[in-house]
Amino acid sequence: MRSTVHTGTDYNNTTAFSPNTGSPADEPVTIKGTGVSIVRIAGTTGNANCVRLYSGSYLFENLEFVHKTQSSNPLDCFFIGGGGTKLKFSGCKFKSEQSSAGASLFRDRQNSTHIGIFSDCVFDGNNLSDFGVHRSDGTTNFAPQNFINCTFKNLANAAIRLDESRSCVIRGCVFSDCVNGVVFDANSYHQNFIEDNIFYNLSGNGIAFNNFGNLSASSYEHNIFSVITGHAFTANQDWSGAQKLSRFDRNAFHNVTGSTHNNLTTGANDITLTADPFVDAANGDFNLNATNGGGGTLRSTNYTLGG
Repeated sequence: MRSTVHTGTDYNNTTAFSPNTGSPADEPVTIKGTGVSIVRIAGTTGNANCVRLYSGSYLFENLEFVHKTQSSNPLDCFFIGGGGTKLKFSGCKFKSEQSSAGASLFRDRQNSTHIGIFSDCVFDGNNLSDFGVHRSDGTTNFAPQNFINCTFKNLANAAIRLDESRSCVIRGCVFSDCVNGVVFDANSYHQNFIEDNIFYNLSGNGIAFNNFGNLSASSYEHNIFSVITGHAFTANQDWSGAQKLSRFDRNAFHNVTGSTHNNLTTGANDITLTADPFVDAANGDFNLNATNGGGGTLRSTNYTLGG
């Protein structure tokens, strides 16, 4: 396996971090940071993405991608163009420090075969970026996207927006202080697994469906929704029939202003909470507390994330 190891704490965007020739699909290139501090890959202040990638297989480890565009036109931080890519990110962070609000921290655009795996990554929009991850287009190839134990925060539209996707896995993630959590666009499809996640302090919706296929052969279970101004689950029309084809149960709800299941049917084993279930969510501690009606109720039913 070929690899490029970088040490230190700050680099400017160079071609080393914007490869456009790719690598063999069966021999990924590893680009990683080593040392006590996470290696920071900072984009230029000019009219450019932090990283532009067009093809190849890569493993990115222990890197922070920072978008610093200081123009009036917001740009995506990590941009995937045309062609086929297979990417895995481990322990990486994506953050916006651009001057204008908008765009995405990670954008997969016009890529027919991009497959992405994100593990233990942080997407911090800094109240500037619209999306944490936005997959758009894809020419009906429906490539899977996977997010395991990731954190999404401070995003002005949706933490994850998926188009032309199916067989997506979102598990063990925290979505906080965003407008929306996960949005499936009209051209996304089925076989999705969204389980063991926390949705907290969202001014919009937790999970939104715009295609009945989003509810086919899928699992939406064991998620906690707390302080949701919109709906926890919402479909743009009555798809309770399609919902029967999936596992859709054992979710917990606290302080949801809208409906827990808009245009959908509630689960037989869902839990309604009357108190905050977390130790200190406002400061990022999402461990379950012992409060009756909150975390204590979940504990009493052996409801632990990952269980």
